[in-house]
Order: sequence, then structure tokens, then C-alpha cells
Amino acid sequence: MADAFLHDLRAHVEHAFGPATWTTVALAAGLPDDSAPEAVPGTDEALEGFGRFLFPAVLRSCAPLIHPAWGALDLLEHAERALQAGTEGASVTRDGDRLVITSASPHRVCALARGVVRGVGDHFGTPLEVTEGSCTRRGDQHCVTTITRLAVGGGVGGAVGVPAQRDATHDGAELAAH
Repeated sequence: MADAFLHDLRAHVEHAFGPATWTTVALAAGLPDDSAPEAVPGTDEALEGFGRFLFPAVLRSCAPLIHPAWGALDLLEHAERALQAGTEGASVTRDGDRLVITSASPHRVCALARGVVRGVGDHFGTPLEVTEGSCTRRGDQHCVTTITRLAVGGGVGGAVGVPAQRDATHDGAELAAH
């Protein structure tokens, strides 16, 4: 499975940004590559775009594990808890429409993770704001990422940033369609 993932990642990056970008993307993701030039602009955008592109395939392969009533944050919360099980220093906390993820992953795939989060938001029709309070790529000890569900169309009464309400019926129908 890992080989297929890397093949798809490379194909996406080379198609979207050109073959020269692949080496830098591989380094940014912590993948071995001996021919790395200086950082190529667009690396984070390439990884984020691939994460967003990749999510529907991940959803199809994991569909039996996903509860039909889950919304975007529910899915992200459960997936992150499963990924971090037994990892020292990792945590996932949820407060309503806000999910805070703390990790110390050496893989440095923040941009890829942002793209997956955006793909989840796309799937559920739920705008998600992603902010990184600290990051190991910037020299911090842990990555702390906050994902906030925002209202569609600016929120209640047009207020930007008002948390959205999830329609569990809609979410279940969407998951069942995949």
C-alpha cells in the first residue's frame, strides 16, 4: 500500500507542478532522496493539493470503518485517535466545533495533512479552518494543529466564523454513496 501511495503522490506532484518539484516534495515529506536540490517553491502547495486529491480514495478504502452519522470533525477525530494510538506526547481534544491535535511526528507532512483535512471538508460540504500553533518544521517540539468547522455562507446571520451545524442525515447519505 505504501508503494502505491508514493507512486500516486509522485504522479500528482509531477503532473501538477512538474518533475523537478518531486525531489523537494520527497524531502519535505521525509522520504529518502539523494538528489535533492534547494527547496523548490510550491512544495507545500503540492503536498496540500495531493492530500486533498487523495482523500476520496482513502474514504472509499476505509468506508466500512466509518460510522454513517459522522460529520467532518467526527471523522477527523476518530481517524487521528486511531493514528496516534500509543504514540507518546500525542493527543486529540474536541470542544464542539473545534478539534486540537498535538503530535511529534518526524515525518513533517503538515501540508499533506492540511490537504486531507480540506478534502474531508470538501466531502462533507463543511468549510474547515486549519491553523498551526506550533510545528516541528519550525523547530517546535510538537505540532499543534487546530481544525475549526465554520458555517457555510458566513454563518448564522452572515457572521463569519460562526460554527456550522452538521446535518447527520446528509452526512450519512454522503458516506453511503461512496
